Amino acid sequence: MSNQILGGRYQIIRKLGGGGFGQTYLAQDLHLPGKPACVVKQLKPKVNNAIVLAAAQTLFDAEAEVLHALGHHDQIPRLTAHFQENQEFYLVQEYIEGTVLSQAWKGKLPLPESDVRAFLRDILTLLIFVHDHQVVHRDIKPGNLIRRTRDQKIVLIDFGAVKQMAFSHAEDPAMIVGSSGYAPPEQLAGSACFESDLYAVGMMAIQALTGSSPKHLQRDPHTQEVIWRDQAEVSPELADILDRMVHYDSQQRYPSAHAIVEQLQTLEEVISPEDGGKAWQERGDYLLQRHHYREAISAYDKALQVQGEDAQLWFKRALAADSFQYFEEALAGYDRVIQLEPNHCKAWLKRGMVLENLQRLEDALNCYTHVVQLQPDNYWAWHDRGKLLEALEQWDEALVAYNRAIQMKPTFQLAVESRKRLMMARGQIERLLQAGHCQEALEVVVQLRQQQPTNVHYRILHSMTLAKFKRYEEALTLLDGILASQPNQFRALVEKGILLSQLKRWEEALTCITQAIAHGGTENLDQKSSLAKAWHHRGWLLEKLNNSEEALLAYHQALELHPELTSALAGKTRTLEKLQNEGQTPWSDEMEDSTVMTGGTVVTTEAPSLISALAVAQSASPLANRHSGEPSSSFLMRGGLWEKVRNHSVLMMGNNQTLKVNPDDPEALKARGNVLVALGRYEEAIAVYDQAITRQPDNPSLWCCVASALVKLKRYREAISCFDRAIHIKPESHVPWYWRGRILMELKQYQEALHSLETALSNKPDFQPALRDRAQVYNLLAQASSTDGKHRSS
Repeated sequence: MSNQILGGRYQIIRKLGGGGFGQTYLAQDLHLPGKPACVVKQLKPKVNNAIVLAAAQTLFDAEAEVLHALGHHDQIPRLTAHFQENQEFYLVQEYIEGTVLSQAWKGKLPLPESDVRAFLRDILTLLIFVHDHQVVHRDIKPGNLIRRTRDQKIVLIDFGAVKQMAFSHAEDPAMIVGSSGYAPPEQLAGSACFESDLYAVGMMAIQALTGSSPKHLQRDPHTQEVIWRDQAEVSPELADILDRMVHYDSQQRYPSAHAIVEQLQTLEEVISPEDGGKAWQERGDYLLQRHHYREAISAYDKALQVQGEDAQLWFKRALAADSFQYFEEALAGYDRVIQLEPNHCKAWLKRGMVLENLQRLEDALNCYTHVVQLQPDNYWAWHDRGKLLEALEQWDEALVAYNRAIQMKPTFQLAVESRKRLMMARGQIERLLQAGHCQEALEVVVQLRQQQPTNVHYRILHSMTLAKFKRYEEALTLLDGILASQPNQFRALVEKGILLSQLKRWEEALTCITQAIAHGGTENLDQKSSLAKAWHHRGWLLEKLNNSEEALLAYHQALELHPELTSALAGKTRTLEKLQNEGQTPWSDEMEDSTVMTGGTVVTTEAPSLISALAVAQSASPLANRHSGEPSSSFLMRGGLWEKVRNHSVLMMGNNQTLKVNPDDPEALKARGNVLVALGRYEEAIAVYDQAITRQPDNPSLWCCVASALVKLKRYREAISCFDRAIHIKPESHVPWYWRGRILMELKQYQEALHSLETALSNKPDFQPALRDRAQVYNLLAQASSTDGKHRSS
């Protein structure tokens, strides 16, 4: 039947097995998304006899009815279809992914008593449900039990032999079912009852303890009782329970599965944890692993009577209550854990989840915030925090949280989808484009434009989205439509300039960007940021047009408006290097005074007052200059500024010429090293600085420069040695003391760091970075002292 399609939707994959009344196949449901696997059972008696066929059909229909009645239990396959086709009958059931117990036990028997007890509780708890529905399975055996992969629970399959108690007419010999060794005498005689299933379970437990198949066990010739105790390591109490379960006379067995479960529970309660609760803890762990949450809670409670201050034990108990959806009880447990261990990150995380289930969203958010403070790299916590922020309608903060999760794990698809969904819901087109969700951005912006067709902002966003699909002409048409009525619309001019750049129409693009800058305001932060990006793009276009000097000025203005604009900083570095290679090195004594260290990195900023003056002159009337036919840089000549630029260039060139004439000049070598640091070429920079130090070993500035490059390479110990040398040369300088302290903070040597920062402040009491870092070190030392105190007291 391979590849055959039944019922118009179930495609057979392969045969799974067969019995006296039918065959079983693995199939896939073609009508459901993903074509999930399912099990198809076909009624196919081995004997072609009308009476037998009618009896088999009766059993088959009975199985359908029973599965429909029992299928809502988690450990019984769900019936999904029951139909007739070509005079044959079919059942379709849920496919259970797992291992048949007969296979799982191969090579692993005998099992320890604790495992057998757990197995008995699992299968007997399931039988309570089955028997309560007045159903006898009649073929319980290892081959009809599956250990489910996802949670290791026992699933009972193959109800083809079921018999509802209401079906009272005499048994047909052809319908007597059961498996040798597991079926009790009354069942083989055609009188199956509830106790027959209990007998089968008992025989399986004996098999698990002895490793012997029931068919190979001896029986007492006088009583017919099974002889097995001498083959197993088992407590007398459990052995007595099993003997009663497999008693030859069904009237002498337990009256119900529930009675056996109660007996097992009583047996567990008489265990004495002589090792101070460890046995109960191990038992709780075993039950928790197998998802027996109620029993696990009971075991942990007994362990806590002895180990009441064990935070991990409280955490496991709370976890069991949480899994059982006893949320208030779980919350109390997690609170107890945090009381014992305030920085127990998992307890904070689980506490947040419980509070979320209890709809206490603000409290849950506080928990997730605490988690990311304890574990800044916990991407799951960042995602869950984003989810809470979104539920609380704190949209921007939610996006920040999702972004943090994705930064830590770019393949974290759940966070990617959550962020995308939120950006779409909020109509955040630009963020969708930045994240690479271009199709989604297009769908959203089209919807927004349908709602507000004349909205200029949405028209610009539509243009930007079309550009991502390289539909440049359509994008330009939208922008030109805006500029026709609003010629100086800043955003439209900038986006048009960017579009023209993508088409390599450099001059036209520069005209648009320059016009945008002339009319761009700086009243608020958003406008400053947008104007900075326009200045950056102007610099990039000037680079394309080989005008490095004006490009440098544009990048400077971008950074003045937005100091953290990395693309402008990169453009500045490129133009500086190009000017240097052209004989106009950008280093001078004037600039040297403005060299500062930021985060362990040397960053050089050239003559801020000069650059500001140039920016003002350049932005005064750029369009008038171009329209009047003047050279693009001629307006800089007003007020003598161009002369200053020329003199500035001469200084830069002179420094470069010095290096050419005297390759060992320390100041020229230092300038060269600074360029290499700015370009990220730290090893080369160190080599150049070392060359300068051989000429001027007592120059503290050179030693600080070497240290800054070593910090970028995370060679902290070597960096500290360099700062020590600078301190030895010039102990009154606050700079090396401060950066020495910063490195020691990174190495978590807080006492030494504090000493360095205090010394820096004694040299320069109003040095704000040192004041801030000293306060941070005091906090860190206080936290460490508090933690040590708690550990000593415990």
